[in-house]
Amino acid sequence: MISAQIDVQMDRWKISAGERLWDQIQDFIASDDGCDGWLLIATENSLSSEPCREEFAYALKRALSVRGNAFPIIALFPRRIDDQLIPPAIKVRLYLSLTDPDWKERIRAALENRDPNVSRPMVKPYELNLHRHHSGRVILEIRPRAGRWHPVFAAIPISEKQNKPESYVEPSGMPTGSGKFPNSYEMSSNDHRWWIVRNNQQATPTESLYLWFDGLPTKIIFGSASGPQYVEECVKFKNRLGLYVMRRYYRAF
Repeated sequence: MISAQIDVQMDRWKISAGERLWDQIQDFIASDDGCDGWLLIATENSLSSEPCREEFAYALKRALSVRGNAFPIIALFPRRIDDQLIPPAIKVRLYLSLTDPDWKERIRAALENRDPNVSRPMVKPYELNLHRHHSGRVILEIRPRAGRWHPVFAAIPISEKQNKPESYVEPSGMPTGSGKFPNSYEMSSNDHRWWIVRNNQQATPTESLYLWFDGLPTKIIFGSASGPQYVEECVKFKNRLGLYVMRRYYRAF
């Protein structure tokens, strides 16, 4: 792994023909000047092979008896592997797949006995899900991850007022459409750019705001009328509806 600044010695370069494979591998691993860690590259077929599993367990036991439990042993898979196929000895150690964009850094960090320097996705302060109703209508489910939005509101561009949503507050993950806002009211924003649906009910981590549309709006603002507010831009993808996320705090009103 030249790009990761790791000196790699492959078994094909080091192993002699005519001798037992795993005996040579475990001898190389057990040597203090042989390597600083062991990277096992395995496919789903090799993990399903009982002889391969037995030889791996044998070599692993021999290596750890000499180098100790702190010796880095890492399994790398070409793709995600069914957990049931992964040997217990690998499960308790670092294993990853080439689908992880940070797999090189994770391996290097394990060899250097440090935490990996990887990108951590930002956790947005709200949960937003898109549902399809059997009638063909689109349902946006929105709720805060913590706290509450009270009074809760949503707004769409006033030019799309004809697509104004029906609004409900119901238990999270259950868009039944049976709890339409009591005493809700609609209005335009002071600058006449947004059509607002507002109610004195609250949205919480267990109670979601559901917005039913005939078609997905181009943009939606939501949150608390007196607290945090957020905006999402929505676009129609080819042959399906999806969300293009534009996450930022947005004080609209």
